[in-house]
Amino acid sequence: MIIKSVLKTGVVAIASFITCSHVSATESMSASTLDVVSESTQQSAISHNPLTLGAHNDSQANSHSGDNLWGYSSKGREVFDVVTSEGNIIKAVDVNGTAYSGDIILGNTRALKNFGLKIVQSDEDEALIQQNRRHEIHGTVIQPTSGAKWPNGIVPYVLSSNLTTAGRNAANYGINHWNNNTNIQFVPRTNQSDYILIQDSTGCGSNVGRVGGMQTVNLASGCGNRGGVHELGHAIGFWHEHTRPDRDNYVSINWNNIPSANQHNFNKQTGSAGRGSYDFYSIMHYRLNEWGINGSQTIVPQVSGVDTSRVGYGSTLTSGDISAANYLYPGSGGGGGGGQTDTPIQNGYSTTLNINSGQWRYFTFQVSSNANLQSISAQTSGGTGDADVFIRLGQRPTGQSGSACSSAQSGNTETCTVNNPQPGTYYIGVLSWTGQGYTTPVRNANFSFSTTTNSNGGGRGNTGGSTSFANISGAAGSWTNHEIQLPSGMSSLNVTMSGGTGDGDLYVRRASLPTQQSFDCRSWNSNNNENCSVANPAAGTWYVSVRGYSSFSGANINVEWSP
Repeated sequence: MIIKSVLKTGVVAIASFITCSHVSATESMSASTLDVVSESTQQSAISHNPLTLGAHNDSQANSHSGDNLWGYSSKGREVFDVVTSEGNIIKAVDVNGTAYSGDIILGNTRALKNFGLKIVQSDEDEALIQQNRRHEIHGTVIQPTSGAKWPNGIVPYVLSSNLTTAGRNAANYGINHWNNNTNIQFVPRTNQSDYILIQDSTGCGSNVGRVGGMQTVNLASGCGNRGGVHELGHAIGFWHEHTRPDRDNYVSINWNNIPSANQHNFNKQTGSAGRGSYDFYSIMHYRLNEWGINGSQTIVPQVSGVDTSRVGYGSTLTSGDISAANYLYPGSGGGGGGGQTDTPIQNGYSTTLNINSGQWRYFTFQVSSNANLQSISAQTSGGTGDADVFIRLGQRPTGQSGSACSSAQSGNTETCTVNNPQPGTYYIGVLSWTGQGYTTPVRNANFSFSTTTNSNGGGRGNTGGSTSFANISGAAGSWTNHEIQLPSGMSSLNVTMSGGTGDGDLYVRRASLPTQQSFDCRSWNSNNNENCSVANPAAGTWYVSVRGYSSFSGANINVEWSP
């Protein structure tokens, strides 16, 4: 489903809970081409924005006990109810005259107490945004709004001169990532009345949606690439995934592990209707130990198969994030990934890849029902950076989980092969890997795609096949899942895992993700050397999964099936 949760059918913005493409020209934009606001201009703009009057003092916020990059403690501060125009309640903490809910800037505390929060229902409420733009004399405040959408998905921005190098890098990463994967387009401001000012602060924060005039996105040096994508997600209209009204069906909140002064950050946003599946890996999801006392777990998944090592740690949009953004902004902006058709390819296709760090390039290959293919294979080589290659049947790969094959070696030399491919559309994704301080983009890498045909000329399902998954890692208690498609007529399925360090346990199951209690085969030795064999496996989808008994890394899996 396309959107995780939007406040109500017909709401065009905001209060939304919102899971690639060829590199666009905007990715090469340097900071020097941007409209960098001066400090005097910045302060003047802030003083005239009704929703940022009385903005918090950075030095005070930085030293306040219990604060962190992603929100404010209520210790020694007032917590109050913000009443929306629909009669719902949002818990907020007052920080020197500005109301926050986690890292979300709700607006001026006095205005919110006096007028509540207007939820924009249609483009007819554009008059409220026009009102917000006005510079009222004597600091007069007007009714704040949880903003409208950005017209045509175009979001003008300014990078403040006070940004640190890390903050500027995070801003540019976030801008490029949204531009290249969705219909949203962040563009340098020229003379637009409504725009975002991306500035340094003591934490990470943003308004939700367009509020009118200048509005701020705060990116401290520690926010990182995830913070850049996350805060810009708020700016276009997304709330946090874990505050969905239906979240209790998917997670429980361990209130005993959360200091009382921070519990307001976990309140549900009531009055909205969930649309689409809950996305544990959304860029808008908290970490599972966010605000936890001594790092203890605060959010507990209530469904099986969740890779806990990924929740709240990614720096890229999930397919659900992308679909949700394109639902709110259909066909606007002319952006890269989400609105662009994946590149269809055939046997013998080749091209040169240039992909910015953390970005994807996607291709598709159609296997017909009467094809007699022995294998399909994608390869990369040459150039600089670190390209990883994934192939998945039926949808874009987002990593190893669910992919029919993956190749994630160091550097650009990768080969990803699917043997005995089933009918349907295969998506080939190439990721410019970033992590552990490595941020070099893929440049001038060779990409090629090829197929091989069964020499016996017979129909499908009469031959065996194999696939592999390389360099698998995970934390203790985490799950890494892989999907394979078995043809009919197979007499054996054999899965082996080896290499690396730590202790990962191997699970195999047909049709559903395995759990510790439900599986067709399990191997749990005291290292990464595991083997699972299934006799006469039924045709269809099988899952090969690894659960970390302890943390593990560098493991390799080989899967073979025979008639």
